[in-house]
Amino acid sequence: MKPILFVDLDESLIKTDILREQLVRSFAQSPWKTVKLLFRQKFRPERVKASINHKIDIDPITLPYNSDVLALIHQAKKEGRTVVLATATHKDVAQKIADHLGVFDAVIATTDTHNCKGANKLAAMQDFAAGQPFDYVGDSRADRAIFKATQTPYIVGGLSYSQPHQRINRPSIWKPFLRAIRPRQWATSGLIFLPLLISHPLTWRAILTGMLGFVCFSLATSAISLIRDMAHGEDDRHHPQKKDRPFAKGDLTIDGWPMGFGGLHCPDILFLENLAYFGCIFLKHPLCGAYPLWPSH
Repeated sequence: MKPILFVDLDESLIKTDILREQLVRSFAQSPWKTVKLLFRQKFRPERVKASINHKIDIDPITLPYNSDVLALIHQAKKEGRTVVLATATHKDVAQKIADHLGVFDAVIATTDTHNCKGANKLAAMQDFAAGQPFDYVGDSRADRAIFKATQTPYIVGGLSYSQPHQRINRPSIWKPFLRAIRPRQWATSGLIFLPLLISHPLTWRAILTGMLGFVCFSLATSAISLIRDMAHGEDDRHHPQKKDRPFAKGDLTIDGWPMGFGGLHCPDILFLENLAYFGCIFLKHPLCGAYPLWPSH
């Protein structure tokens, strides 16, 4: 008996996370309404997913699919195996993606009252399999219990797992990260040296302060670019040039952005002793922070 192949969606079949994208896009469009939605639904995942799905649409055609996972699915279909999309994403979104790809025999997903994740997903998969062996493609810590129950676990990315498994690697994020922070935009921060060049006398302390200021302003600009790309990833996928940006292509994912955003602001603390400099950097964020909230064109 050939094992069933269950395939996870978020950061497995696709390179991004549907719920995180929807929440970021919703917050960019209407921050206060998004916060109210979370509290109204009491932060319960299945209720949040159902509500946000009515507000933020997902286009399955432009999603960044993982070619290695798609190849595994097509191979399973050639072998005559049953392939099932098993995801914690809301069923309406999951069904749209399944209909677009046309390779799934069934869909197991979150409903308005049931969050299909971890143990809940495993129970649903076992009910569907009815004693038949199955393989599973997944990526997260919540999938570890499922991996233990599978015949062959396929792990996407770098999740640690000590039992025998097959690994589907993700490419390094460093090159996409460098592209996303747009170093070419740092030239505008060079204006910080203009007062330094015309001031007298020119001291080493002034030069060092100017260099640190250049670094801080440049990294602050990069942080705003990251926020903008996260907020408009879906729009960028429909743009002839912007579709190749790292967030739009799924080369960078929203779950890792806080570390990058925070790292870009670490040098700011060096200016705590210089209130004028620190004040300028501090004011830069609310002024530039409005940029990601504007629609993408």
